[in-house]
Amino acid sequence: MAKWMVYHKKEDFMGIARACGISPVLARVIRNRDVIGMEATRRYLDGTMDMLHDPYLLPDMDRAVSLLEEKIRQGRDLCLLYIGHGIAGLRGRSGCQASRPDQ
Repeated sequence: MAKWMVYHKKEDFMGIARACGISPVLARVIRNRDVIGMEATRRYLDGTMDMLHDPYLLPDMDRAVSLLEEKIRQGRDLCLLYIGHGIAGLRGRSGCQASRPDQ
C-alpha cells in the first residue's frame, strides 16, 4: 500500500478553503504543489487555456503531431486517448474516443 506524506507548509488553509469553495484538505494539497496565496489558488482552480504551457515543451510532441497528420492523410481510424490530471486524484479522468478523419 502506498504511503502518503503530508508536508507542513504554512498557509491560511481555512480562509482559502472558504473563499474558493473547496475543502481545507484540498487547499493544503494545492499549497503542497507550490501554489502560494489566495490569488494563485484561484488562478490554479479557474485557469484558462491561454495559461497552459506550450505542449511542444513535452518530449517528442513534434513526432506525435507528425504521426497523427500522416494517419489523417491516409484516412486511417484514430483512437485518441486523453487523460485528465486531477489534484491528488480529484477531477481526474481518462477515456478513448474513436474518430475518423472525415467525420
